[in-house]
Amino acid sequence: TMGYKVFKNNRNLRSAVISPNAVWYTGSLSYHPFVDNSCHRSGVPGGLSMFFAGANVVNCSQCLVHPDPAGTMTTPGSWTAIPDKAFEWCSTLVTLTVSDSVTRIGAYAAAYCPRLTTVTIGNGVDVIMDRAFQSNGRLANVDLGTSVTDIRLEAFLDNHALLSITIPDSVTTMGYKVFKNNRNLRSA
Repeated sequence: TMGYKVFKNNRNLRSAVISPNAVWYTGSLSYHPFVDNSCHRSGVPGGLSMFFAGANVVNCSQCLVHPDPAGTMTTPGSWTAIPDKAFEWCSTLVTLTVSDSVTRIGAYAAAYCPRLTTVTIGNGVDVIMDRAFQSNGRLANVDLGTSVTDIRLEAFLDNHALLSITIPDSVTTMGYKVFKNNRNLRSA
C-alpha cells in the first residue's frame, strides 16, 4: 500500500517503477502523494516519469496520469479506485472512461480540466467523492452508470456546458450543492 505523501520532498526524483501489486491508499490521506516535489498544483516533480506495471506512463503537466494523444483516458481494468487529484488540472484530457473495476472516484479526481467534454462512469462505481468533476468548463456529457449510490459535496460544481444529466435509481445519497453553478443545466 502506498500512503500519505509517500514521495514527499524528493526534489530530484525523476523516475519510479511501481509494482503491479502496489495499491494506492485511497482514503482522504491520499492527497498529494508527491507533495513538495517542485511541480505546480499536482505535487508531481517536474519531469517525473512513472510506470505502473511498466505500461501506464505518468508525467508532470498538471495531472498525475496522462491520457493518450487524442485526449482519451480509459482507466485500466486493474484499477479499483481513481486516486484523489489523479487528473486534476489535466489540460489534455478530453474524454474519461472509468472502467467497471473502479468502485470509488476520488476527490478532485478530474477537476479543473479545461478540455474535458465527456465522462463515462463504469457500472462498478459506488461513490463519487467531493468536487471530483469540479470546474470543467466544457463538460457536456456525463453518464453516471448504474451503480453509483453516493455523490458527495459539489461533485459536479461549475460545469457550465452541462445541459442535462440522468441520475440513476441506484443513487441514495447526494451531498451538498452537487450541481451548484451549472448555469445551463436544464434537466436532471
